[in-house]
Parts: sequence; structure tokens; C-alpha cells
Amino acid sequence: MSDGVFVKYNARQFAALQRDLKGLPKEASREMRLESKDIAKRIMKPELDRQLGQVPIWGPRMRDRNVVWVVSDRIPKVKIGSQSKKPIVSGGATGIWLRHPTARGYRGNSFAPFQETRWMRKASKEYKDPVFDAWSKVVEKICRKFNAGGYSY
Repeated sequence: MSDGVFVKYNARQFAALQRDLKGLPKEASREMRLESKDIAKRIMKPELDRQLGQVPIWGPRMRDRNVVWVVSDRIPKVKIGSQSKKPIVSGGATGIWLRHPTARGYRGNSFAPFQETRWMRKASKEYKDPVFDAWSKVVEKICRKFNAGGYSY
């Protein structure tokens, strides 16, 4: 983490922060979206693509088709899978259909061989702290820039 600051992840506090972010001015919200998208491009997507490349059989195909893509939001965010008209495999499976079986190994009623790789969980363990650290710096910067003196922290 940054400069001796320890932050514990708390879902309720995070939800409250997300609600508070909705009250930002348009310029601040736009800047937050740009910065968050940049963080996701620099840190999250490369790690997810790296872990996806290690998934046997399906991973390289999914990575080559850009199944992981960055989304614009006030928090760094990626989506895994898309409802592409062009399937990844000859049977017609898209990235959405393959993301969970490739991670958990549960194949449902498919004959395809899936192995439990936990690639999404491994990737999130690698990028969670650097992303949160970078994003907290962005939040501080934007709060200082757009604070009109009515709120001190």
C-alpha cells in the first residue's frame, strides 16, 4: 500500500463511497472515469490476460479474442466476456459462456474438458492492492481539486 497507509476493504463503506461519488460535479465524474479506465487498462487487464493465457485449451483463444475488456466507470472496472456474434469455438460458445467453466472447472452439461484453474481469483489477488492504491490516489487528487472548502478531511 502507499506510504504506510493500511486500508481494509469493507463492502458497506465501499457501497457508501460509490453512492457519494454520484454526487460529484460532472467534470469531476468525467475525470474520475478517465483515470479509473486508465488504471484498469494499465493494471487489471494485463494481469487478467496473463492469467487467462495460462488456462489450458480455452485460455489462449479467449485472450486472442479480447474477452477481457475495460469499461468506463468511476471505479476501475473490467468485464469478462461479451455477447459477440462471432463465437470463440466452433460449437458456438462465446466468452460469457466460457469464463466460469474455465475458472471453476464446472462444465454443466457440456462434453468439453474444463479444468479448475481459478484464473479470475488469481488475477484479482495480484491486482487488487495496486489498483486500490492507485485509485485511492486518484480519489484524493480529485477531492482536493473539486473541494470548494465546504468539506474538510
